[in-house]
Amino acid sequence: MSAPVLEQTSVDEQLRSLTTVVRQLRQELHELRCDVAYWKSMHARAVERNTKLQAELDQAKAEIRRRPKSNADNNRDVRHPSEETTRT
Repeated sequence: MSAPVLEQTSVDEQLRSLTTVVRQLRQELHELRCDVAYWKSMHARAVERNTKLQAELDQAKAEIRRRPKSNADNNRDVRHPSEETTRT
């Protein structure tokens, strides 16, 4: 008669243990879903920013191509603004 009592106690302990594990897994799932939503949002913002910057770059390149070429432009030493030194 003691064997069924021991089995029942063991089953109850296993059930409590599994219930705790399920609760923890549900919490982890919730946190991971929140992370997914955050990173999806960040990716969408990055794609939008990249699209705008690419359009701006394409427009600048087109403007440069439309400018007439002259000998003065080709012979001039053109420097990047970061290379120029300020003179006082």
